[in-house]
Amino acid sequence: DYEEGTWTPAWAAASGSATQAGVARYVKIGNMVQANCYLALSNKGTLGGSMQITGLPYTSINVTSNYYTASMWINSTTNGNKFDGDFHIQAYVSPNNTVISVQSLDGDGVVNTIDAADVTNATDIMINISYRAQ
Repeated sequence: DYEEGTWTPAWAAASGSATQAGVARYVKIGNMVQANCYLALSNKGTLGGSMQITGLPYTSINVTSNYYTASMWINSTTNGNKFDGDFHIQAYVSPNNTVISVQSLDGDGVVNTIDAADVTNATDIMINISYRAQ
């Protein structure tokens, strides 16, 4: 079973909408999915609250505590927020999900979600993830 194609990523928040553009591709061999995307905001619009990347091409398997981490790059964020200094940015997919959660971890071990206030009208992100699909 081999398949490759495109998927439609989107910055999604607790509320609102934004203007964005993205390119995303995936390869699926058996139940293993390799997905990557580039996503750029051109106007963060009315986004508010906690943000995630939505639209993975397949739902991750539903196995308790089976999370998949993603490698990521992010640019043009709000200065002084959850991206500066000793913050570590992390991304993952939880079980039974098509959403990539993005967080920051500060030097004291506090985990923060990325909020709309942390991004600008020019924030862009690249993500690469391998995960097992249902």
